[in-house]
Amino acid sequence: MGTAFREFGRFLKRQDLFADADFDQFSQALNQAIDNATPAKEGYRLERMLHSAESELARRRSSLKHAHRYRKLEYQIKVELADYQPSMWRRLQFSGETRLDDLCYFIMASFGATGSHLYNLQLNKKNYQLPYLDGGENITLHWLGEAHQGDQLILEYDFGDSWQFNILIEKTTPIRRYRLSPTEPKVLDGNGKGIVDDIGGTAGLELAAQDDQTINSGLNVNQLQKQWSALTAEIAKQYQ
Repeated sequence: MGTAFREFGRFLKRQDLFADADFDQFSQALNQAIDNATPAKEGYRLERMLHSAESELARRRSSLKHAHRYRKLEYQIKVELADYQPSMWRRLQFSGETRLDDLCYFIMASFGATGSHLYNLQLNKKNYQLPYLDGGENITLHWLGEAHQGDQLILEYDFGDSWQFNILIEKTTPIRRYRLSPTEPKVLDGNGKGIVDDIGGTAGLELAAQDDQTINSGLNVNQLQKQWSALTAEIAKQYQ
């Protein structure tokens, strides 16, 4: 029974239903409840933690239902690499139902990032991060549809090289006809080949561009569109 409950606790932690501190308390309560001849108090602690996890799961289900309505919005965004000349940018189109972590992966893929470093997204002065980081909101529980036309977001990738992508919500368009599935993301326009991981940020990229003129060349939109989903999927795997 103890082994089964411990595995169950690990499952809850992997699903981000338990924080590290909650999981430690869960393990302590479990050990004491099993070993103690009178486990009523520790058993109550264990029951309370499981109820807390159940409430978190219900909140997530509610969030998913709430997010479903974002499918009726289409977003056009412009993403520009900060502190770099000549301007390197992308104009992209997404469904409002695009989860914020997926949005980051699509942006990374469009600029040639490998996804081998941590990242942070900022919207309306809030930080959104992966659930195993404790510095902000859980990015997997939020959607692009929460942003509005004119909003500006900042994606920071690789806290060492400090790549910063400035994201502007240029346009939001209501979709009148209901669609069973969201529209596929599209690459509309852009300029510049992309970044190079571990090159030293924008300063390193500018030095590399002096030898490789293709770095600042025009973007092949059709080629990127064909490869985009596959590149994004590979990046997403890095963070699972």
